[in-house]
Parts: sequence; structure tokens; C-alpha cells
Amino acid sequence: MRSIKYINGRRWIGLGSGESHDFWGEGLSYYEQFWHIIKRNGIDSNWISDIEIADNGDLFLSHGYRGGSYNRGASWFRDDSICINLNEIKPDSVEELIMVHRLVKDRDGRIWFIQNFKGGLIFFDPDDSTWGYYDSLKTGIPIRGGWDAEFDEYKNMIVSIAVPEGLASALIDPNLTEVIYLPGSVDFTVEIEADSGRYWFAYNTEGLELRKHRDTPFDLSDDEVYYLTKSEGLPSLNGRDLLLDGQGGIYFLCDKGLVYITESDGVFNLTSLTSDNAPFPEDVRLYSLCLDSLGRIWILTNVAIYNYDPDLNTWDIFYFSDLGLDLEFRPIEEFQNHGFTFDYQRGVIWFGSQNGLIKATIQEPPWTRLDSVLVFPNPDTSGVLNFANLPDDARVYIFSLSGRKITELNNVDPVYKRIRWRWQDKTEVRSGIYLALIKSSSGRKVVKFALIR
Repeated sequence: MRSIKYINGRRWIGLGSGESHDFWGEGLSYYEQFWHIIKRNGIDSNWISDIEIADNGDLFLSHGYRGGSYNRGASWFRDDSICINLNEIKPDSVEELIMVHRLVKDRDGRIWFIQNFKGGLIFFDPDDSTWGYYDSLKTGIPIRGGWDAEFDEYKNMIVSIAVPEGLASALIDPNLTEVIYLPGSVDFTVEIEADSGRYWFAYNTEGLELRKHRDTPFDLSDDEVYYLTKSEGLPSLNGRDLLLDGQGGIYFLCDKGLVYITESDGVFNLTSLTSDNAPFPEDVRLYSLCLDSLGRIWILTNVAIYNYDPDLNTWDIFYFSDLGLDLEFRPIEEFQNHGFTFDYQRGVIWFGSQNGLIKATIQEPPWTRLDSVLVFPNPDTSGVLNFANLPDDARVYIFSLSGRKITELNNVDPVYKRIRWRWQDKTEVRSGIYLALIKSSSGRKVVKFALIR
């Protein structure tokens, strides 16, 4: 018995596993004339190394742990309430899920389980509950020590590997018939990202690599390869996570802070956010990144979740202690990310620690009526204007004082009920006073604001 609570007239207890590390338990029990035991009514382990969201909204959780005795495979979390141990429903033809370190969804919606074990890659299709198994040991190019994976625009899989040394990752075509190794560092890759014509690799102790494949990913002869280290401006070589911003740039999380990187024709521009110019304590442990629907960056740490708005250059900090959370994170090997993701369907953040799965609900505006609309900053010198507390069907029309229409905005963010106007990109917009006509099914409203270049 791990804990006891008195809830709605019943005594409830949590049943531990009897192991020295109670990352999982036997379920729950409640007393009503006698003790009722509810066996295994939860996720497969409190230790969550990654989270992936299926197209239908179901959650998949991996429970990989480098120490083999604490691995619990992966869980399927359906409808916010039903938990399924995937090892209990897989067919015998599919290898057991053991050291599942990461999860990745391919462009067809299948969930892949990246195992730091043997040589197999397993996938599951939530739409029809079918399984597949790619046995790399039969290809002559084994995928041993799989650590992370990503899919490019051609549906090729890039999977990072720990063995053999000096080959940072493997590239597998969509038909699972063509496989090659991609040369790299002797260090292992902790995170991969793929955007148009480029593969990014974050290393545990050797910084960042960019491989530009010129849209011929299986032909390595014309690749351009760049390494970013402290000489190129990184504050640290100890990579933790990578995150594409959707606008051609990438965020590199290291143990010293966050770095934003843009690249064009082999020329790099780096902007670092560390304890010198950001609200990170010097002893903070940085774990993982995710991007919300407004393009803001969320950072999971051992003490708080940090939110950075690159448009406004502002920070919000949500300390676990203020939220009533007493969380434990693995004290070593921060490169083994704890699951952390923004759920675009529900408008929440999911994350894991050694204490289980946590859903952080982002507070919606209390009012989404025309009489509660806010425009900020006003006046605006940042180049990004926010229209907040909007009804879902709102449209915003921007006019000059002379009545000339400047633009029309209509994509209200479904989570934050906002529209952002990046007017700094509009050369015709000059400093001055402007009008916004906001229309919705409930009526219309006119607001006045100032822009300063």
C-alpha cells in the first residue's frame, strides 16, 4: 500500500508493486463493507519517456528506462480513461515492447516504437488496430540501440542509433526495403528533426549537426554537412532537444539554455537564451521542448514549465510548487527526455515525470464576446499585434484612418481565442493610428490602436 485517501465517503488506497522503485503498481482499492480491488486500472508505468498523440486523439506513452529492470514497454491511453498495456494485445509475430525510449507518428498516422534494444522497429495503426514489425537484423544493416526517429517529407524514416559508433543514424525508405547508414559523430544522437531538404541531429556531448541532402536523401555524395559547436556560438555541446518553429528556424535545447538557429546557404545565425539573459536559474535542469498553436515555446524543467513568446520576447513561468505538484525527475541523463507535448486537439499540455502522466490545462479567456475583446500591445512597437478574447467565428478587418483596407484576419486560435497580426512583415504598414473592425455572429466592434516602427 503506497497511499490512502478519503474521497466522497470512501477510503481509497494505491497499491504498489512491491519493487524498490514503484514506477508502477497493482491498481486501486476502496473500502465499502469490504475491500474492493481494481487491478491494473492505469498506465503501465509512472515513468514516461515519451508521448505521442494519434490522429484520433488517443495518447501513446512509452516507458523506456536505460536500466533494464524498470522498463514497462508502452501504453495506449484511450478516451482519457481507458489504459491498455500494448504488450497484452500485440500478436505473437511482433517482438515484445521492452526498452521503448521514443515514439514517433509517421505521415500515415501509424505509431512507431523506437527501442533501445535488439534490432526491431515496431509500428501500430490505431485506426484498425493492426501491427507491423521491421526486423532490421535481416537486412544486414541492423538498427541497434535505437534512440529517436523522425520522418521526412518523402516518408523516409531517420532513426538514431547507438551502434555501430561513427554512424549517427540510419535512413529507411517508406517500403522498408532500402536502408543506409548516415555517417556522423561517435557520440549518439538524442534528437532528430527533419524539414525541407534538411536533417538536424542533436548530440549528447558534441553539439549539433545539419545534413542538407538536396532532395536526394539516399545519395550521400552531394550532401552538405555542417557541425555547430561552441566555436560557432553554442553555449554548450550537451544537447537535450530540438524543435522546428515552422518558419525555417530551429530551437536547440542544451544544458545551458535555448538557442534559436536560422540557416541559409550554409550561413548560420544563432540567438542564445541562457541564465545571462533569460529567467533560468544556473542550476536548472532543462529537459524538453514543445510548440503551441500561437508559436510559443514551452520548456520542461525540473522545477517549472517555462513559456517563451518569441514574437513579444516575453516569459511566463509556472512553478510546480505553485501548482501543488511534487514531481520527481531522473537526476541524471537529462538527454533521456521526459514526455512533453502540446495537444492541438484538446488544447492542453501533456507531460511525464517519475510520478506519472500530467495534463496541464491552459486557461481559456473567461469571456469570448465582442465587448471583452482586447488589443495589445497598444501602442505596439514589437511588430506583432494581438487581438484576444475573440469569438470563434470572428473576423478582423484592419483599416487606415483614411478608410483604406490594409488586411483581413480570420483564423482565431481555438485554444487561446486570439489572432496575431505580424505587421512588421508588411512594408506598406507605417507608423500611425489604425482601426480594427471586428465582426462575428454576435455583432461588430471597432477598436483603435497605434503602430510604431
